[in-house]
Amino acid sequence: DTFRKKLFIGGGVGVALVVFLVWAFVFAPRATVTITAKTNAVNISEPITLDPNATTAIEEGRIKPIIKQIKKTTSAEFDTTGTKEIGNKATGSMTLSNSGESDPIVVEAGTVFKSPSGQEFTSNSSVTVPGFRRSGGRDIPGTATVNVTASAIGGEYNLPSQSYATRAPVAAQGSQMSGGNRETVNVVAQADVDKAQQGLSAQNEEDVKRELRAQFGKDDIVIQESFKADVGSPTVSPAVGEQAKRARLSVETTYTVIGAPRNDVKGLLAGVLKDEIGDRNDRRIYSDGDKSISFSQFQAAQNGTFTAQLSTTGYIGPTIDDKRLAERIAGKRYGEIEQTITPIEGIEDVDIQFSPFWVNKAPKKTDKIAIKFSVKNDTN
Repeated sequence: DTFRKKLFIGGGVGVALVVFLVWAFVFAPRATVTITAKTNAVNISEPITLDPNATTAIEEGRIKPIIKQIKKTTSAEFDTTGTKEIGNKATGSMTLSNSGESDPIVVEAGTVFKSPSGQEFTSNSSVTVPGFRRSGGRDIPGTATVNVTASAIGGEYNLPSQSYATRAPVAAQGSQMSGGNRETVNVVAQADVDKAQQGLSAQNEEDVKRELRAQFGKDDIVIQESFKADVGSPTVSPAVGEQAKRARLSVETTYTVIGAPRNDVKGLLAGVLKDEIGDRNDRRIYSDGDKSISFSQFQAAQNGTFTAQLSTTGYIGPTIDDKRLAERIAGKRYGEIEQTITPIEGIEDVDIQFSPFWVNKAPKKTDKIAIKFSVKNDTN
């Protein structure tokens, strides 16, 4: 039994070893060959139109943009510096006497009565003063009373009973005037609102820009130059001119950033680089420069479209058949691969990596050989 057990264990170990060796030397080996090609830089500068209401037309330089917006309401409290006088107008009554006319005299509302010291009062309503009458051999003037209000606020209109001058053809005797007062209070001034709004505008917009950028996907190109902040009309509570020691300002701002689908931009760049290559079959695009694009002269037109100047650098170089090259280096060691690739026209450098670590030559199956191309000094 012990022998059988050892035999069974040994057989299992042997099978596991065979499986490992098959995996290690047949399935696991990989080779990655990175070729640095001798490329030519092509400076690209193209005007583009971004039209939200049209379809993309690469040949016309027109791209349907991606528009992202965020609305934020900011508010701040502030001390008021405006002042104004508030108070009540003094009131009383005026007794009017008609001693010159036998017919009634109508004194209209708003008639002005002036005190000897210059304070003016106006009648609150019209009043009819009867004509004088004779009694006992003498003239008895007709009289009527009308309520009056001071022309302005203030305690200086609280006057004792006295006579008043008026243009109406009557004599006027005023009662004691009372109730007038005045005080200076704080009110919301427009200058207070302007100062508070400047403080809101000075807030850091970088956080908003980051929020907007986060709304775009990895396959979108964000046009940083398109960032725009549209500040709405401020609301103030209490309103300008109203009494308050402190007030609150609120402003809603709409922030906008525009982007473009990466594939559309790559299509435009590819068109420019293909025109540069022309009919040459020995040249190909190594990098279209989509990762290093800059935009300038960004402008918004009245018709809802946008224009900008797109700039980047693309790279074109020799055409190398990577499938055929993989067949040529299959099963070869490091030095042999170098000797095979380095003489090829247009190749500047080659980097060879085998994996796992015990592998010392390329696999014989080409699907386990990865050939990559890099561009020297390219930012992609």
